[in-house]
Amino acid sequence: GAYNSKDACVQRTVDGYLLNGTVPKSGTVCG
Repeated sequence: GAYNSKDACVQRTVDGYLLNGTVPKSGTVCG
């Protein structure tokens, strides 16, 4: 992933945004 994070959910969210321009739904929570 482009973002070095121990949290896979955060990494997927950031990768999705950077690679696909996908904006996370409002209120998206990782944890």
